[in-house]
Amino acid sequence: FCFYGVGRNRYFVKSEVVVRRPQDSISSGFSVANLIGGGNQGSIEDARYLRTYLESPQVLKDLESQFDFRAAYAQKVIDPFAGLRKAASREITHDFYRRQVGVQLDETSGVMKITSLGYDPTTAATLNRFLIEQAEVFVNELNQDVYRRQLTFADQQVAENLNKIKVASNNLHDFQRKQ
Repeated sequence: FCFYGVGRNRYFVKSEVVVRRPQDSISSGFSVANLIGGGNQGSIEDARYLRTYLESPQVLKDLESQFDFRAAYAQKVIDPFAGLRKAASREITHDFYRRQVGVQLDETSGVMKITSLGYDPTTAATLNRFLIEQAEVFVNELNQDVYRRQLTFADQQVAENLNKIKVASNNLHDFQRKQ
């Protein structure tokens, strides 16, 4: 009776996201590890970080700056069991948020399932869309950071090798003058 008569409707939205990172040139070749391990293991590691990030208090804070989370999930008189209390602390709010969001990673395929629960379809869809946008931003920033580091390393190697060439050229020039 409580579930069907008093309880509020609940709407689930599920999205599946694949987190992929381009293969590094060193490990992009055919190998038994790539065949057995399902390919790009770096993307699985990125997906693990992403899963933790999407459930973090930072994402909740970003969500609250764009969407009135407390109002959308507030307790209603008709159903006092479901929802977030008005005087809920930050920790309780975060715990409630984590129960409304589901992030599951299939480590063999790299597919991440993001589910969101809402008391109306618009709220569930908005929350799910927000999580997908946050996932995209997180992965892009992570990849940009990796590429930035690789570019810095490559620039350093070019400068070091240019100096080595100059020294070798000067040594060759000195040798040719002496001989």
